[in-house]
Amino acid sequence: MSTRALLFRPPLAGRCAVLALLALGCGKDGPPPQPPAPEPPAQQPPALLPQEKAPAPPSRPPVPAVTADQLAQEFIDDPGRAYPRYSSQGVQVTGVVSGRTDRVAQMRGAGMGRDGRRVEWTFVLILPRSVGAGELAVGERVTIRGTPASTGIGTTAIDVGEVVRE
Repeated sequence: MSTRALLFRPPLAGRCAVLALLALGCGKDGPPPQPPAPEPPAQQPPALLPQEKAPAPPSRPPVPAVTADQLAQEFIDDPGRAYPRYSSQGVQVTGVVSGRTDRVAQMRGAGMGRDGRRVEWTFVLILPRSVGAGELAVGERVTIRGTPASTGIGTTAIDVGEVVRE
């Protein structure tokens, strides 16, 4: 059958016939596929020369060492100033354990209030799991290193990172 007969045949007349002819007439699906473009090489940081040293990490200020009474006085004077100071860098506190439960110990400090009266301040020591139930007995003098976790009226919670053995 000829192409002309296909075009004018009633069932294939119209758009279908034209599209069929175009598809048959091209014989190609399109231009040949192009290979993918190579990726640019990754840039590596410049190597340090032997005489150059890597910059030293910024050093942290030393942890202030205070007694429970000194720390209590700072919190009594101005807790809004004392809390940010110690919570950012930590603190080392030396004092006497005044209470003890399984995971918590208490240490008390005292200072003078604005009215000249003696004010007691309680430090709640949140202990790490490495501190056993038999350690830190009531009445024992200890030194702890930690970070204040919260503070309130007359009390400050300290997350203990280390118990320093003397």
